Amino acid sequence: MARTVRKQNAEPIETRSEVAPARALRVLPARDAQANERRRQLVHVASDLIEEGGVDAVTLPAVTERAGCARTLVYRYFASREELLVAVLRDYFERLEARIPKAELRRALATFFTPKGLSDVEAARGLVAVFWDVQIAAGLGGAILRVTPLSNPQVRSLVDDARRRYERLITDPMSAIGLSAVERQVAVDSMIASIVGLALRWRAGEIDRQTAIDLQARVTIGLMRGLVDGRKPRASRAARRSPKSRTQG
Repeated sequence: MARTVRKQNAEPIETRSEVAPARALRVLPARDAQANERRRQLVHVASDLIEEGGVDAVTLPAVTERAGCARTLVYRYFASREELLVAVLRDYFERLEARIPKAELRRALATFFTPKGLSDVEAARGLVAVFWDVQIAAGLGGAILRVTPLSNPQVRSLVDDARRRYERLITDPMSAIGLSAVERQVAVDSMIASIVGLALRWRAGEIDRQTAIDLQARVTIGLMRGLVDGRKPRASRAARRSPKSRTQG
């Protein structure tokens, strides 16, 4: 069920009944605040479209139809689809950074990124639990966009900036256990993609939250153990081979 909200001297914008109350338009005292609210709502509509149909689902006509507003209103705030995608990604990073509990995250990372922790399901589960609710609150549409390869230079710049800022909380401990810059980026990309996949299954009612967290914990352990073990020198692996195997080789 949809409803249309009208404001004085403003085009109507449709809001869906299942959308969180924070997305509904409020009476705003200033024109700038009113414009910011409309822009924010359009960004969230685009994020919903990405979550439902992938990045290709986002077009300015599709956003116009979903928002129930005049197309000229969308073009007033976003001159192109690419500009709207950049806005979705920026909104995702801002909400992620605002919601992530940094002290709790540091404790979880310190527990997991140890020789024992990398094989400890409970430690991995604690780390995943910190991320789960934060990712859901920040928006799965933004997370999907975050791990989707795109040619847009603005999007790439935003992702690079995120890696330098909040993602360093995750990648610095990975560096301490010997992972290269590329390995750290692959690890973060893979973890986010896996969380998105599980979160979409959770949203669809296929799994519950705890099952999703347990699965992600096992995925995280497998990923990190594989990256760490893969860096061991070939000579070390060869030394573990039996004398018979070495002779036959």
